[in-house]
Amino acid sequence: MNTTHRGLAAAALVSTLCLAGLTGCAPSGPSEEENTAAACAALGHYDATLTNAAEDLAEASTVGELREIRDRVAESHDTAVEAISAVADDRSKALESAWTTFSEQLQEIDDDASLTAARDSLIEDARALTGARETAESGLDCA
Repeated sequence: MNTTHRGLAAAALVSTLCLAGLTGCAPSGPSEEENTAAACAALGHYDATLTNAAEDLAEASTVGELREIRDRVAESHDTAVEAISAVADDRSKALESAWTTFSEQLQEIDDDASLTAARDSLIEDARALTGARETAESGLDCA
């Protein structure tokens, strides 16, 4: 692999690690926005790795070089899959949290409350649940 490709791969990996908070800079788990940024960076790195691998495969002269290319692609692939999984986990947790809030509010309605009061108390929670569902669905090719 030429040194330009190594430099690009190293820079992309460092960026991904920093965005993902894997360098120990983040005191708690990364936010949903940080996970999304890390996923985008990891996918960008994966794309660059695949492009470089295609070029390097054409130049490879030994089986050992082919294995090195495979290892680079595998590492980039694993990083991308992990980053995407973190985004999916964030969306799942947000949907579950919105459901819990809605469900708890529904269970806490006083039997003596008026229908209008009960309904009004649930409208915002229902909207939040709908928003969480839409976020969970975004980026999916749901028809």
